[in-house]
Amino acid sequence: MAACQDGSRQDTEHKNLLRADLIHALDVLADYVDLIAQGDREKLLASGFDVVTPARKTLLPLGPTAILDVTNVASTKLFLTLLVASGAWAYEVQVSIEPGVWVHNNTFTDPHDVVLENLVPGVLYAIRARVLGSRNRRGEWCEPVSHRAT
Repeated sequence: MAACQDGSRQDTEHKNLLRADLIHALDVLADYVDLIAQGDREKLLASGFDVVTPARKTLLPLGPTAILDVTNVASTKLFLTLLVASGAWAYEVQVSIEPGVWVHNNTFTDPHDVVLENLVPGVLYAIRARVLGSRNRRGEWCEPVSHRAT
């Protein structure tokens, strides 16, 4: 005990190895109990382990997004200011130059860094965005806005 008071690197490494061995042994034991019990709650409880049902996480509802502003940042590039939505993992953006024909432009994980690239100078684009959430959830498309690329 006295030698371990300093917590040297060697002591820490030894402790981490013992911890990893203990976790592995408990995993093997839990797998064995699960194999023998075959889902029988009484057998599981007789093993001395507690039976725990993992809680399902409640999904946050997807909030709406909107395009608040569009700015020309360079030739062929537009910067979008998006309304940040709750529950969003990403934002999908589409553009259109022909009514009713939407083309995927990009998917952005940072709503503060949305730059549309490779646009044609002088073309008037309709732009729309939607929120993407966990478990393949998709929000509604926002109202499109129009902006001319330079």
